[in-house]
Amino acid sequence: MDKQSMMNYVTFSDEKFTRNVVKSGGKSMAFVLNFQPGQALPPHPHPNADVYVVVWEGSGTFTVDSKSFLAEKGDIVHCRGEEVLSFKNDSNVNTTLYVTLARD
Repeated sequence: MDKQSMMNYVTFSDEKFTRNVVKSGGKSMAFVLNFQPGQALPPHPHPNADVYVVVWEGSGTFTVDSKSFLAEKGDIVHCRGEEVLSFKNDSNVNTTLYVTLARD
């Protein structure tokens, strides 16, 4: 058993978004992505994995396989490995995403 505080992983940088690993082992990984307004995650796939993203705070625009949509606090986004995912914090507040990556 392991207990963590989400707040230990919420850190921001003026230069680029931050990625803080919460846990990694076996076929899974959990990490937190933090975006200041205007910061973005470039398009990329996750071969042989499922990706689950929880919008912990804030909002922004996800693009999955060229389809864009707004996601807000409390929303959950699921992508399969072959789908190309990107995110942009196009809001005026900081945004934090909690991500779980589960490999096949």
